[in-house]
Amino acid sequence: MDEKSKTGLPDGENIPQKKSTTYGQIVKYTGILGGTQALTMAVSLVRNKLATVFLGAVGMGLVALYQSLMAFVANITNLGLAMSAVKHVSDTQEHCSSEETNRYVAMVRTWVLATAVGGTLLCVLLAPVLNYFSFSGKEDHTLDIVFLAPMIGFLAVTGGELALLKAARRLKWIAWASLLCGGLTLLTTIPFYYFFREQGIVAALLCSTFAVMCVYIYYARRVYPWQLLKPSPHLWQQGMGLVRLGMAFILSSIFASLAEWVIPVAILRHASLEEVAFFKMGFSLMVTYPGMVFVALEADYYPRLSAVHQDLKEMTASVNQQIEVCVMLIAPVLIAFMLALPVVVPLLYTREFLPIVDMAVCAGIYMLFRGVTLPLAYLPLVKSDLKIYLLVELLYNLFFVALVVGCFVLWGLPGGGLALSLTGLLDMLMLLTLYRMRYGFVLRRSIVGNILVQGGLILATTLLCYLVDSPVRYLPAALVWLASAAYTFGFLKKNTGLWLRLKNRFGK
Repeated sequence: MDEKSKTGLPDGENIPQKKSTTYGQIVKYTGILGGTQALTMAVSLVRNKLATVFLGAVGMGLVALYQSLMAFVANITNLGLAMSAVKHVSDTQEHCSSEETNRYVAMVRTWVLATAVGGTLLCVLLAPVLNYFSFSGKEDHTLDIVFLAPMIGFLAVTGGELALLKAARRLKWIAWASLLCGGLTLLTTIPFYYFFREQGIVAALLCSTFAVMCVYIYYARRVYPWQLLKPSPHLWQQGMGLVRLGMAFILSSIFASLAEWVIPVAILRHASLEEVAFFKMGFSLMVTYPGMVFVALEADYYPRLSAVHQDLKEMTASVNQQIEVCVMLIAPVLIAFMLALPVVVPLLYTREFLPIVDMAVCAGIYMLFRGVTLPLAYLPLVKSDLKIYLLVELLYNLFFVALVVGCFVLWGLPGGGLALSLTGLLDMLMLLTLYRMRYGFVLRRSIVGNILVQGGLILATTLLCYLVDSPVRYLPAALVWLASAAYTFGFLKKNTGLWLRLKNRFGK
């Protein structure tokens, strides 16, 4: 099967076929997974709204605490297999027979199931300790934590099956599974909240995570037959490659968790608890919604890069293409989102949270830099260069903490947003320099030009939003957005055959 038949994209006018279909595939799956993520998020907003009505603030706090606790235990006990399996299964599938691939998948599933059982048992044994640290000894929820322990197993198996779908590049199935899981979570939690209020929280969480696990098992079994291997020294030895890479993910998660803990503690020494909350919500707002453009990275790009990482030319082309698409797609989305923030913030929260608008605006260009750094971040992973991966993660979090705390002390919330932008810039420059020396990766000049053009337009929007406090700003800002959107459309027309597709669809 050729590339064109795989992607289903028409030929573009005067476009080299391989280039057209590669860019087209990236844009296509970014749209599919990003759109699915948006719909899933909409379902989540409905679920959270109903849950707030039925549980109140205390109940919602309990749900958040239980979910955070279970996620923490799951992340520590699953050995990072969900992330490492994507790289290893994709590599095996590319270079081995289907029989060998199925056997390797069986090994992955055996390891995942072992971590699921081990994590569940550990949660039961440590329930009194987890209860003490979670509730500071003020309340006793030990029995609830024991009953929630199977969640650890459900989360581990879900991560493993999702990793297999990503490695097989069944992106449409991942999209459908994500939508189905969102709906099932709504249906399996709200009845418990409605009829049992806080007493139904444990059952709701168990039922929803079990339903999600079943969905991903169903889809993954359609790709790889369900098989498990008997315990043996060979099974242990074969799985250690997964564990070594997985442990790097766990350590990087610890770095990130420490940074997330240090920042609010440091900010609180110079500001109020309210401003700490504003910073966290502003950061989440700016990263979550525009970040839907990047949702296809792990599902499509990571396994694709894993398959070609041994060929420098192919690897460099793949990374450059992904960066270019990310930069060109995120820019108009960012500008539109920044302009809509005064409306979006009261809609999602209340008018009390409007102070986060200035911070989010100042952090706008951070996401453009992320469009460069996120594709680059997968290079040490596909190369199994764990020391470099951990070094980069450590340095990034040090930049992050130092700049956020320093800028927040000097300039408050807008300073926090500026710190994010500076962190993104430093991270981008560090990765481009380090990976050029380490892997021979070179960023194409055309992409540098695109970054400068779209970055300039985002900075112009930032200045308009931050310095001009009147509706007058929307006219020049709208012109800036049109310029960014037109620039992106021209890129898509040239590289993906988008214009021909639109003409064929609407010109009939």
